[in-house]
Amino acid sequence: MGWTRKLSAVRPHAWHCATPWNTLGIALYYSDQWQEAIDSLQKAIELNKVSKNYPSSCDYFFLAMAHWQLNQKEEARKWYDQAVEWMEKDKSQDEEFVRFRDEATKLLNIVPTPGNSGTALPQGK
Repeated sequence: MGWTRKLSAVRPHAWHCATPWNTLGIALYYSDQWQEAIDSLQKAIELNKVSKNYPSSCDYFFLAMAHWQLNQKEEARKWYDQAVEWMEKDKSQDEEFVRFRDEATKLLNIVPTPGNSGTALPQGK
């Protein structure tokens, strides 16, 4: 991620918190740079732990989708399940998180069951 160093030179202090890494990870995901997205999202999660903040389900859903795109299905499912668990525990119905969950649910071929927001097994399992 050589260009990440260029970005961090512009606002070096901003890169010591999770938000820019999360935003970068999402942008990389939508640019089909899945491994780079994973690296960036992992950095966001790491920085959240250091600052004693909690990672958001957003990080987890994008990690799930990036791993899925790399054919790392078990890893994708692990991150997806963590994201759903976080949303249920936090009782989050934030529109953006719901949209990300729906996108990940569709990509991972997960069929939600009644009363279950997305923890059912993928189709064909």
